[in-house]
Order: sequence, then structure tokens, then C-alpha cells
Amino acid sequence: AASRLLHVERSWDLPRLLAFMLQESDNMMAESFVREIGRRRSGVGSTPAGLAAIDEVITQQLCLPREGVNDDGSGVSHYSRHSARYWRRLLDVARAQPWGASFDAGLAVSGQSGTMKTRLTSAVAAGRVRAKTGTVRGGRALTRGFVNRKTHDLALVRQVEEWTPPNAQLLAFGLTLTLQHYAD
Repeated sequence: AASRLLHVERSWDLPRLLAFMLQESDNMMAESFVREIGRRRSGVGSTPAGLAAIDEVITQQLCLPREGVNDDGSGVSHYSRHSARYWRRLLDVARAQPWGASFDAGLAVSGQSGTMKTRLTSAVAAGRVRAKTGTVRGGRALTRGFVNRKTHDLALVRQVEEWTPPNAQLLAFGLTLTLQHYAD
């Protein structure tokens, strides 16, 4: 018997998927992208294959030295380690790429969108920080972002090893002070 098509569901295009992943900090989507990168690069749709392909691009095309350890595609693993300096260099290089503006546009905005919608909502901070945030249950947090200024942007990279209420409050306080200091 012949089969018949019942329904077709079209996916969002890649830029929209990436923007959603960045703004909402969607770890499952990040893992899926890493496996797909591995499949396209080596024919093996696995996290190690995807991470190897990403490391190759970072070291060979973006010309950054290999540093730290990647254990997964989402940053959730406690075994993934990179310094704040590394993230800063990677963000600076990424922003200088032809796709840098698209990357920036995909980041959550303080007080407005994604994981930053309820963060940094004061008059001095709202709308001025584009960031990728992340938390690991019982572990660490990483915030990377850019403060929009008239003359140039200020890159912020903060890592907190213990994501406890006092450290979270200290991080928010530090970011707010930085924003006030660099206010236009």
C-alpha cells in the first residue's frame, strides 16, 4: 500500500534558532548543534566530534591558542573549564568576524529579552548590556556581555565559582557599578 504525507512542519531558519539558543540559554539546543557540527565535519554526530571541529575553528581560523577543557556543548558540565581571559579574547575575535553583528544581535539584552529580561533592569542598566548568561546547579556561573556606549563598547566577563546568593548579589552589584562608571 502506498503511504501518503500527512503533515510537514518547517523548522525556523538557522539564525533564528541560534538567537533563540543564545537568548534563552537553551542547553539541549546547544548540545544538538555541537553534535550536528561534528556530523557535518567528520561524519560522526557526537559531542567529542563536534567539540574537536569547534576547537579547530577557534585555533586555526580565529587564531586563538587552545586553552581550557570542553566537555560538552552547553557548558553545563563541571569538567568544562576556561578562564575569563579566554572568554574575553574569544568574544573580541568573534565580534570582529563578518558574522559578529549577527552574534551580538542574538544575545539577550538587559531588562528586555531572554535570560537578561529580569536582570539589570535599573534605569542605568536596562537595554545597555548584551550578554550570554549561564548557571550550573550547585556550581558556577558565567556572564559575558557588552555594554553599549556611544564611543565604544566595554566587554565584561565575570565568573563566579560558587553561585550562592551573596556571590550572585556581588556580581550584579559589580556590573551595575561598572555600568554607572561608564554611563554615557
